[in-house]
Amino acid sequence: MTGSVGYGFKALSLSAALTLLLGACSAPVSPQAQPTHSEVAVSSSATASTSATPTPKEAKSVAPTKPAPTVTKSSKPAQPTCGPKLTSSALAKLANKLPAPKISTGEIMDWKWDADSADPSTYDECAALSWVTFPIEGATGSSPYIIALFHEGKYLGVATRTTFGFFPQVVRVDDGQLKVTYTYAKEGDSNAGASGRAVSTYSWNLNTESVKHQGAFPPGYAQ
Repeated sequence: MTGSVGYGFKALSLSAALTLLLGACSAPVSPQAQPTHSEVAVSSSATASTSATPTPKEAKSVAPTKPAPTVTKSSKPAQPTCGPKLTSSALAKLANKLPAPKISTGEIMDWKWDADSADPSTYDECAALSWVTFPIEGATGSSPYIIALFHEGKYLGVATRTTFGFFPQVVRVDDGQLKVTYTYAKEGDSNAGASGRAVSTYSWNLNTESVKHQGAFPPGYAQ
């Protein structure tokens, strides 16, 4: 009896083992998940996008740079030229060349211009217009005076052909313009109290290369 039970137990054990083994062999094996078609497409596309060399952007069309226009600068104003210095001997020679004094009545007087009493400091050999005022020899306050004009040291002539009594006040306005205030005695004035004034301007005209006068002269002016 005992031997039958042992044999039966062994047979049962072997049968159970075979059943388990066969069961294990017949169980379905889950295959490894494979990517779907759409997943493959997406993956391939992503890979291609990542690995593709980016196409360089087209160079923008840039118009060629035009060369800067050549600017021709206007020529600089002509620099003034300078004449000779006015020495005492040159001043004396000029005094002898000046027209004889002519008073407002038109009479020409036998008087001499005094170079020693003239003031050469108003002469400028480089200015467009300068001057020197000459008195007559032995002049008094109301004696005639004459104004000699110069352009860059060159003698141009006199401001008026008629010479007026009383020292004229000449001031420089600019390099090429002078203002002259003539004094004269009004009716009833004494020479010491002469109250009349006549103002003139003399300007160097570059176009005509001459002196232009504007303004007034004392009464009785005769050219």
